[in-house]
Amino acid sequence: MLNILRDRELYSCAEGRLRKCLSMDVQFLQRMELQRKLRGHSGCVNTVSFDTEGGNVLISGSDDQNIILWDWQAGTKRLTFDSGHHNNVFQARMMPHSSGGRIVTCAADGQVRLAELPQGVASESVQTSLLGQHGGRAHKLALDLLNPGNCFYSCGEDGQVMHFDLRCCTGTQSSGGGSSSSSSRNSGRRKLLICRGYSHARGP
Repeated sequence: MLNILRDRELYSCAEGRLRKCLSMDVQFLQRMELQRKLRGHSGCVNTVSFDTEGGNVLISGSDDQNIILWDWQAGTKRLTFDSGHHNNVFQARMMPHSSGGRIVTCAADGQVRLAELPQGVASESVQTSLLGQHGGRAHKLALDLLNPGNCFYSCGEDGQVMHFDLRCCTGTQSSGGGSSSSSSRNSGRRKLLICRGYSHARGP
């Protein structure tokens, strides 16, 4: 275990080995215990993630459409703000190398949004902006490993994958044919990949 932890610090490729090792270590799992409960949302909590710069902040999103930043060690809220979504928030994560200043979210309204948090900002001063719009609920976000500080992907029930680059505020998306009707802060688009589900036709 200690060797895997050391390798994870030195080599990013060890992350998968660590997860596999922990998931198979029954004694490790049995030693885990509840540290505390964080209370603040008024709806189901659908997403929690740690910040990428120290792991001291926990980000949560909920059906109440709010985002909360927690000091998880103290069990207190650092900041609560309105995500700008009109339906349940499915995922929220802090962008790496942003000094805690950028959080991207996706939700059941199909929107992908960016919240910008200047240092010392109050909750009523947090600005969110629309980056893209899926044709169905948007469930997941994933960092672009080639440029995780600026770029990420989203996917939705419309079967589309969208790619965003925060340096130019542009969302690009795959399309299963035809033109896109999604909106963002920049209308420039290019097709990246096709990720659309389909079913096999059955014969008589």
